[in-house]
Amino acid sequence: MPSFGPELEVNDVVQVVAVSRLNEQIGLNVFHYRVVAVMAAGSNALSRITDAIQANGVAASLKLLMTSQASFLGFTVQRLHPAKSPTFPVTEEAGPGTAGATANARQVAGFIRKKSAVAGRRLSGRMYIPFPSTADDTGAGIPTDDYKEKLDALAIRMTNELIWGPGGGQGQASPVIYQRPRPPLPYSTRSILSWIAAAKWATQRRRGSFGRPNVSPFGA
Repeated sequence: MPSFGPELEVNDVVQVVAVSRLNEQIGLNVFHYRVVAVMAAGSNALSRITDAIQANGVAASLKLLMTSQASFLGFTVQRLHPAKSPTFPVTEEAGPGTAGATANARQVAGFIRKKSAVAGRRLSGRMYIPFPSTADDTGAGIPTDDYKEKLDALAIRMTNELIWGPGGGQGQASPVIYQRPRPPLPYSTRSILSWIAAAKWATQRRRGSFGRPNVSPFGA
């Protein structure tokens, strides 16, 4: 993939958004990373983050959890700090979901908790994995064991450190929970100790009905 974006430095914060779609619904899964090491000057463009995410197999893991009626559209990537960069689209791994052909109810999603070293719900996070298939439901309103295994696999991939360059010898970034700045307080990050895949469906009531159509970051 061609290189793009600003050169990364230690403590830069990067936001990556995985974008998926099912008809008028848009699924957005947001990841944040803090750069912890830069070993080779001139070899750490922002694009290295998405190189590492693709090498981790995140896109393929997301597709395994999505009905074939839905599509993974790609990633967007942006440096948030110390200064915002433009947002760049990455669409090499775009394609349909690879689960069953019938979508589950539109308010239903897989559920992963982000756990940090700081106690308390407010200082943790969560992720809703959109567009599961009815084939991944037991019929009793809970995910199948196979779905839970695939969700666990995604959680493990999201816990991985991102490393890039030959043998990981150019740079490294860690997954973090990002808290936006609330003046006068600055932004903050907390290292993620684990991503815990829940053995139940989550429901998001705001996804149960629609006003105006959702808008994809890719404009399609």
